[in-house]
Amino acid sequence: MSGKITLPHKCPKCGVVAKTEQELDKIFGYRTKDGGVTNQSQCKKCR
Repeated sequence: MSGKITLPHKCPKCGVVAKTEQELDKIFGYRTKDGGVTNQSQCKKCR
């Protein structure tokens, strides 16, 4: 993957935190942005 992946990542709406790439994938997911991949800002439940 290329792009900006930041850990730990916190959902701005509910506050759930992902500390590993596996948690980030399961809780938040990824999106393609400007030719790279980045994490979603909000968790799947809040979207």
